[in-house]
Amino acid sequence: MPNQLPPIQLGAPGEEISFRDLWTLSKRFKKLHQLKRESIRHILNSGQRQFLDALPLILHMNHPALPGFISTATPAGIFSYQPDKRAINAARQINRSFNLQPQRRHHHPAAIDGLFLMGSVGSIAFTKASDIDIWLCHRADLPQAALDELQKKVQALEDWAASLQLEVHFFLINSEQFLLDQKTPVSADSSGETQHYLLLEEFYRTSIYVAGKILAWWLVPPEYENDYQGYLAHLLERRFVNANQILDLGGLAHVPAGEFISATQWHIYKALNSPYKSLLKLSLLECYASEYPYINWLCVAIKRAVYQGKLTGLEIDPYVLIYRKLEDYLLKAQSHERLAMIRRIICLKVTEASGDHRQIGPLSPYENYFREMSASWQWPNNPLDAPCDRNSWDIETLLAENAAIVEQLAHCHNKIIRFSHEHIDPDFQECNDMKLLGRKLIAFFEKRQGKIEITTTRGYGLPIRRSLSIVESQSATGGSEWGLFVDHNNVQDTALRTPLYRRPTLIEMLCWLSVNGFYRPRAPIQCRVKSYNLTPIELNTVLDRLDKFFKRHFDSSDSLGNYEGDNGLTHSLLLINLGQGLPDAEAGPYVLSPRNNPLSHGARRACLVRTIDRVSISHWNEVLTSHEDGIEGLLNCLIGIINDTRHPVAAGCLAAICQTPGQADNIIRRIEQLFEALLALHRDEADNPAPRYVLAGGERYFIVSKKDSSLQYQPCADEGQLIKALSLPQALYGSVAFDAEVLAETPIPAIYRENRPFTVQCFFHREAISIRVYILDEQGVLYNRQYQDSSLSPLVREYARFLTAVSSRKPTSATAIEFFELKKNAAGGWSCVTLSYPLPREQDRNEGELPPSAHGVINAANPQMLPLLECQENLEARSDDAN
Repeated sequence: MPNQLPPIQLGAPGEEISFRDLWTLSKRFKKLHQLKRESIRHILNSGQRQFLDALPLILHMNHPALPGFISTATPAGIFSYQPDKRAINAARQINRSFNLQPQRRHHHPAAIDGLFLMGSVGSIAFTKASDIDIWLCHRADLPQAALDELQKKVQALEDWAASLQLEVHFFLINSEQFLLDQKTPVSADSSGETQHYLLLEEFYRTSIYVAGKILAWWLVPPEYENDYQGYLAHLLERRFVNANQILDLGGLAHVPAGEFISATQWHIYKALNSPYKSLLKLSLLECYASEYPYINWLCVAIKRAVYQGKLTGLEIDPYVLIYRKLEDYLLKAQSHERLAMIRRIICLKVTEASGDHRQIGPLSPYENYFREMSASWQWPNNPLDAPCDRNSWDIETLLAENAAIVEQLAHCHNKIIRFSHEHIDPDFQECNDMKLLGRKLIAFFEKRQGKIEITTTRGYGLPIRRSLSIVESQSATGGSEWGLFVDHNNVQDTALRTPLYRRPTLIEMLCWLSVNGFYRPRAPIQCRVKSYNLTPIELNTVLDRLDKFFKRHFDSSDSLGNYEGDNGLTHSLLLINLGQGLPDAEAGPYVLSPRNNPLSHGARRACLVRTIDRVSISHWNEVLTSHEDGIEGLLNCLIGIINDTRHPVAAGCLAAICQTPGQADNIIRRIEQLFEALLALHRDEADNPAPRYVLAGGERYFIVSKKDSSLQYQPCADEGQLIKALSLPQALYGSVAFDAEVLAETPIPAIYRENRPFTVQCFFHREAISIRVYILDEQGVLYNRQYQDSSLSPLVREYARFLTAVSSRKPTSATAIEFFELKKNAAGGWSCVTLSYPLPREQDRNEGELPPSAHGVINAANPQMLPLLECQENLEARSDDAN
């Protein structure tokens, strides 16, 4: 084919248009795309070429011998497609039993209007590792069941491609809906509502025709792009073109300004995991926005080249065009640093691609072009002359790249914000997809205490050849600071060098290293610390556990569906006593003590949990850390995890590690038991709206309660304060559960085991010369009093009379009354024996006044709501008379 074909000039509306010119243009575009398909085949291996060659045939028919077969009812058939020898041979290589049978004539039209590849395919940037987007444009009248069948087939084809190490994504396009700008929701691969015209421009710029109808856009001359609909209508009305033989996806005449905002957010989101390709697109968006509303589209430049007869060369390569446009834009803006970044990205793309090209032949003209260009950039080392393997970059390069990428992303975002102030209506309403993207960007870029920075280069591994060291030093504020060094040698070396990275806490540094892929099990990290008793083995054991935690729970794909709901924690890891072994003077007695509760251990009741470092992953893919101390810190962590984790909260959302000598397993087991107890407390139970849980921690006690679906705790210095706290009024009923050893010498835990809602319970314990009375009201509030020289039966009778009178006069539902006698066995265990009592006389039922506002029988804070205290003296007098 000659390098230059004769130019074609179509007439204006009202002028004569040559049918031959229209036919020639169609042939030129098909030839251009055929050449691009050939360039793709040269890069792919034999199995991948089979996929590309057989693809239209597989979609044209439902053949059980070919991959992707679902059923004979799956929509099939590509408009005007006839399998060529290459497709048939590829099918036979895939399955030798394949035999192309003559197709029976039927009245059903083909289900597929057009098949196109899209992306970097056919450009200088395409490599074996590049993904390929495939637009499958189907008939608009396909029912949903048929579309579901077709979706199953293309999913099977994606899986087949993956088995060939080829990343392929199919997109089912309804051309009529697309023309009307009816978009699908956003996903990891689809930009959804965020862009339409800008996506269409990228399609026209990068798509490769495979089979089916030709694009109507090909037949609209570049000079009439702003009147696309009018020119196409002229072609159709004058019957220069048959509407049934073209695929109309629309023109680029009227791009709304708001689309630049949403598209920018989309590409920033994509840049967080694939920064280089997305940065090019973001810069191109910025350049387009600077020309708004009269934009010089690159896709139109390619179409103009085809009309002028140029099917090969720099004029039709999308990446070359992007670079030329950005170079001109950035030079005019005097943005030399940004231009250097763009050049570096282009060089990376070219170098990666050239590695595939050099396997089969000499350098392409595109590579020669960039080699000549890079010579004029006056770089000390030409990156095109060095092998490009980002997975072997050192940590300094990765961090520098990440800083440059983040700076570029911020610049693009700020530019587009200024654009919005000039062109966007203040009442512009964000679509749902933009809200999701906004949440994602906030979650990624927002800086706050304890949050771990995720680098955009986290996917690139580090070479093993260099070691990393963490060094503790004093910060400007007087506290500790943790710095990361490469090949650290000594103290003097640290003083003379600036660390690669700093964090205020050790756990933040360890998490940052692990989640960003800088920890490598085969290259242990050294640590020189002052405030931690941490050996290299212990340090790398912790890093290994963090590495497994992040690999299991950190969502690298980070689907935007995560951002549909409110944020919340998903998984947490507790590092107990990190670098904090037990003091030698205390370790022995703790281990030998029969009191083996690590939260209140031994005769001195010491809490063996000294420090807690919490690592949590949120639903919005944030990594959050915190450092706490002691029993209150442990409660803060556990309660915070339960309150902040998305419901339903399960025990599996928490894991813990501990390296305390001799006590690690015991400490972890106790924390797991406590977490399960708190989870049980947190569950919603209609008949137990305000439960409480009591545990010992050190020398103190803690009451954990539930209020408004959240847990909270109250410390008590000793048993006296604890009993007093249990006597405070409660608005709602709540059971009380006691941890082992809490109030073990008293009958109170046994009393609360009998507690039930809507029930007042009275417990009597006969002591040497007195009787102690415990009462639980219908809210579970405790009251107790001791009566000297009293007998049990009269005391029971008086309480029965009084409580019955109280219950009968309450305006609420009836309350049951129960009586028990407390007994203690030789082993110190308590039991409750039910007591019968005589029903009070009718006149006794009517004695006393009960305020109508009373919520419970016992309320020490409000005398009006405590009838028992009002009648206390009367009860004592009657008891004495009975004796």
